[in-house]
Amino acid sequence: MAEVATLQEKLYELEALERDASQAQRDFGEKLGRYFLQMEHMNEAIYVMFDRKYEYINDKFAEMFGITQEEVCHPDFDPMTLVAPRVVK
Repeated sequence: MAEVATLQEKLYELEALERDASQAQRDFGEKLGRYFLQMEHMNEAIYVMFDRKYEYINDKFAEMFGITQEEVCHPDFDPMTLVAPRVVK
């Protein structure tokens, strides 16, 4: 039983880390938007990448590719889907 309790505790810790990471990503996007308000008025699609992962996209980028910031900034997002979408049959 002690092993199950230890595993459950680790699971709670991992879930908390995942929530914190998601919140940090949202906070980053909001802060970037506040610091660069003029970016939203531009007619260019703008994105920020770090370590081969999208960290931020502006509304023009989302509109151009028909995808949300949450989808693009998800760790499992494959950038190739922007240029060669998968066809579901």
